Amino acid sequence: MAHPPGLWNTCHTDIGEYHQFPSIHRVFISIPLSGTPRVKCDRMLAKDFMSWKAGELRTFYLTFSRKRKTYRKQHKILAPYDRLLAQLVAEERHGRLQNTHEALRRRGYACRVLDAFVAEFESYTGPAKDFRSKVLTPILQRQLIGASDANLVPLRKAIGSGDDDPTIGQTTDFYLGVDPTDPKHIPAYRFNMVFIPEMRWHLATVLDVIHIGDFDAYNSVGRRQDLLLALIKGNPRYIPRRRLSTFEEDMIKVIEDEQIDIFFRAEIEHVVCAPNPLP
Repeated sequence: MAHPPGLWNTCHTDIGEYHQFPSIHRVFISIPLSGTPRVKCDRMLAKDFMSWKAGELRTFYLTFSRKRKTYRKQHKILAPYDRLLAQLVAEERHGRLQNTHEALRRRGYACRVLDAFVAEFESYTGPAKDFRSKVLTPILQRQLIGASDANLVPLRKAIGSGDDDPTIGQTTDFYLGVDPTDPKHIPAYRFNMVFIPEMRWHLATVLDVIHIGDFDAYNSVGRRQDLLLALIKGNPRYIPRRRLSTFEEDMIKVIEDEQIDIFFRAEIEHVVCAPNPLP
């Protein structure tokens, strides 16, 4: 059965594997990568990782070559697009340093998304405050509910009803019904990012807990993801939602083990200080 619009559809052909993204009408071919993406980002600060104001513009750069020299031009984009760009740039860099299957797979994904974003952005002629990326917005929508691109099961449950595949109407409402750049969604982002290993890994690099290219740290994030997936599977409380929930014990253990608990201090203190229910 074909996936509804907006979901990744992976197919295998004689020339390799491709991922069709109907929501942006673009096909990415898994071919050997050459060079690096043209997107560059300043070092992201922890205070900006999950904090922004309505309409806030952030800086990123696009490189270009002229007379055998490489230059970069500054551009502006709405937050939190800048955080997602920084994550993808970090994953691409990590994939060049760690020659393992998962790191290379994520590097290929990051490169193709960044290349598609560059093509989209360079064709846009309006003001930066009005730019909404057809490439990046669907990814933010998924991050908003804690659904990774690598795991479609919780995403389908979040979009649809029960175990049935989402309808076209439900999928359209999911991807177009909410503006993921609205800062009112920050609490939901903070809670649900715990279920996305790439976001936790990126946060750890921003906090300088681990370094890009660290083989053991990168793999340990993936192993801890198995614990969280066990929570999600068959447990309706862990179906991704847009509303904020309370951190559970296993969630706190994962973020403490990954040393990113300082970022979630407010959420953890809320759990610790919560009054016991009456008997």
